[in-house]
Parts: sequence; C-alpha cells; structure tokens
Amino acid sequence: TSINGQLILNDGATIRNSMIYSNTNFLPNGTQARHNTSPVVVISGNVKVEGKVYIKGDEAATGTDPATGKSYSGQPALKVSSGTLTIGEGSQLAAYGGDGDNGGNAVEGTGNVEIAKAYLEGGSTSVMNKNAEPGKAYTESVTISHSTKGTAVNGKKITSNSESAPDTYWSDIT
Repeated sequence: TSINGQLILNDGATIRNSMIYSNTNFLPNGTQARHNTSPVVVISGNVKVEGKVYIKGDEAATGTDPATGKSYSGQPALKVSSGTLTIGEGSQLAAYGGDGDNGGNAVEGTGNVEIAKAYLEGGSTSVMNKNAEPGKAYTESVTISHSTKGTAVNGKKITSNSESAPDTYWSDIT
C-alpha cells in the first residue's frame, strides 16, 4: 500500500502481512510540495504484528523545517507511543527511515519493541548538506527486546557524489 497520511494503531490492534510505503511528500497539486516529517505508522498502546510487515518512510521534502531551522528530514517509519509492539512467532518487521538532507529514524518514540526478527535502518543523508545527520535504527527512548534477532543499521552520512545509500530490500531479511 502507498500511504500519504499516517496509520495509527491503537491498543489491541493487529497489523498483518503489510508493505507500507509512504509517498507523502509528493506534489499534490503541481505547485506546492508537502513537508511531512511525522512517522508513517504510530503504535499507541499494545499492538501486535503478524506475518511480514514492511514500513518505509518517504524521502525528505525540500526546504527548511520551521520547527528545527534545518533542512527537512526523511520521514520516520515507525513511532512507538507509550506502548509495546509485539511481533508474533515466525513474524518479521522491517522499518526504514526516509533518506534526505537529514535521514529519518526507522523507529522512534517511547516504548518497547518485542520482536523475534527485525531489520531496522535509519535514512541516509544527502551529499548537499555537510552538516546533515543520518537517521537512527532506533532512538534511545525505544527499548528493543534482548530476544530480538536481526539487524539495526543507522543511516549513512553520504559525503561524495560517488557514494550512495545502502540498497536494502524486504527480501534481504527473509
């Protein structure tokens, strides 16, 4: 599914076998771009994942974010908001922050992620901004269960035109 808004999963919700790509920062009317830096999916309460779930944040919008005074960041993939994201047995989660002048985080917020298998990757930066910060696999306020197997990769700080962001796809973790 391609999403232009935000999917909010409240306490007791289950997300199952989903591939969610954000396309929020497109030109909706051909003249004015959106500037969305809100996470694609928000977990609010205790939520369960069943099967394979993939979430990808959109690339950064152009311009300066008035809230930070810096270039817009890539869109975060997932936010845990005071709850727990539990991944069922045999299930998998892949979350990718969007690339841009500043990379988006794969998982942010406050809460726990209890996952059997996961791939979390922060968004990479643009070569145009030397002060850019890559996105994180997960922020310090998110707790990843010790039983989680998988990979957590912070975004890459791209410093030259010959360098590129990692090409990682859902199939890489299956």
